[in-house]
Amino acid sequence: MSFGITDKTWPLDDEGLTDFHPVTIRAEKPGTLEQLTAKGINFRPIETESGTVVAGLITEGDMERLWEELVLSFSDNGLWPVGIDADDMDDIVSGQYFASPEDVTTDAADFLRENNPSLRELAAPLFDGTNPSIIPLPVESGSGILVVPCTRPADVPAALGWLGPCNYNYDGSDISAVLRSWEERFGAVVMVLGPATLTLQVPNTPTEEVEQEKLAQEHYAFCPDNIDQGAGSIEDYIPAIDSLAWGFWWD
Repeated sequence: MSFGITDKTWPLDDEGLTDFHPVTIRAEKPGTLEQLTAKGINFRPIETESGTVVAGLITEGDMERLWEELVLSFSDNGLWPVGIDADDMDDIVSGQYFASPEDVTTDAADFLRENNPSLRELAAPLFDGTNPSIIPLPVESGSGILVVPCTRPADVPAALGWLGPCNYNYDGSDISAVLRSWEERFGAVVMVLGPATLTLQVPNTPTEEVEQEKLAQEHYAFCPDNIDQGAGSIEDYIPAIDSLAWGFWWD
């Protein structure tokens, strides 16, 4: 069932399955949640602990169709959809992981080098546009879609004032700055967010080992727990770079 946001539909491959499709990930200005109300779409306002509404949570209807409509119309509507897993729903609704929205002022390269002295050079870009080809988000039963007003997917953490990596004293601006860099270099887009987790879809990843190692060092600066409490070493983490999905978890 259509939500009436757009008449566009996601293309299917020869077997009738959703295919990779280029999408525009820039909007002239952030949208407003009133745009959802105007379409008759029910949502739960998500507030920060200070009472600022930063997003709308939708849990009823065809969530996969909703995600597709919002992504396909993002350049016009400025509303980016983020998947919320069922197990994270209560924490997201509580608003305790969101502070006030922030401007993105952090320099990504400086931030990454400051947090990993072993990082000498950023990985070379493999993407030079604003239309990455991605596949739709699969939304499991009981999960929801968080609709975030922003002008690009990378700005979702800053727009929410997301506190997921607060144990490292990283704020939403820091996270969004790095996501902007990966968005510009690899076409990475935010897909799923939790209290302290983040999943990106990355359609353009390096295949050369030297570039993969550089990017693994970037990941270590961004999310040390992926290595320290996960792979155990940069060398063992490198295979995760050549993946369509990058997942991050902060303890």
